[in-house]
Amino acid sequence: MIFVAGKVAFNAKRELIGKGDLRAQTTQVYENLKNALAAAGATTADIVKINIYVVNLKATDFPVIAEVQAKFFPPENPPASTLVGVTALAVDGLLIEIEAIAMVKE
Repeated sequence: MIFVAGKVAFNAKRELIGKGDLRAQTTQVYENLKNALAAAGATTADIVKINIYVVNLKATDFPVIAEVQAKFFPPENPPASTLVGVTALAVDGLLIEIEAIAMVKE
């Protein structure tokens, strides 16, 4: 099992990507998640559960997140997921944070 703590929209230089843009931040978060999994010998196909936290969640946010998410997960077997609206994240300007649990078959 691989537990990936919350990933946010910072690049490798710790610069915020997509200030005010949920689509851009979601894409960066999934890229960061993909990189963290690769470092542990896994891929997004190994993810079994994700928790998504979105600042000031609105009904119009879900389709944006789902569209980006579809590019990272096999459509025939997406992971279980929970989407939670929050008032803020740890750093001002962050709109989304995603944590994941992956299972790697040996």
